Amino acid sequence: MLFVVLFFLGSTQFIKAQNKDLTWDELANKYECPEWFRDAKFGIWFHWGGPQAVPEQGGGWYARHMYMKDVGRQKFGKMANPYHLQTYGHPSEFGFKDVIHAWKAEKFDAEYLINFSKENGAKYIVAWQIIMIISIYSTLLIIHGIRLMLVLKKILLVLLKKLHVMLA
Repeated sequence: MLFVVLFFLGSTQFIKAQNKDLTWDELANKYECPEWFRDAKFGIWFHWGGPQAVPEQGGGWYARHMYMKDVGRQKFGKMANPYHLQTYGHPSEFGFKDVIHAWKAEKFDAEYLINFSKENGAKYIVAWQIIMIISIYSTLLIIHGIRLMLVLKKILLVLLKKLHVMLA
């Protein structure tokens, strides 16, 4: 069974744009779909929100909603600010940069994710949210990102090592 892990370690915002937009025909002539992918009909995309998993409030918008007393008509995130105030204090004193440092990914279980994927017939997995964390929090990463980057590196290495052992 072919089982591949795809990691998007580069963000599209950092990729230099081409001088010319390619047509569909030019793309078809220039790029080939990998042979294994033609038969890989099913894959699983792991979506793990990273630092916003620490408070478990407000979904993926916690970093924004924790600073807002009123989130308008949105149905999610209404409790992020009150929760943050009660749990951590005012966001001006304990902001999202501090929430990032509280994220340790101690419940990450690479073996479970790989087994789950294989048992459900996935031919590949995509660990996409890791690069999204890097993209979304790029400003914070410059200032406070060393610890976060170490956690992300650990997650990637553990996942790859477990996959290597399971496929050997």
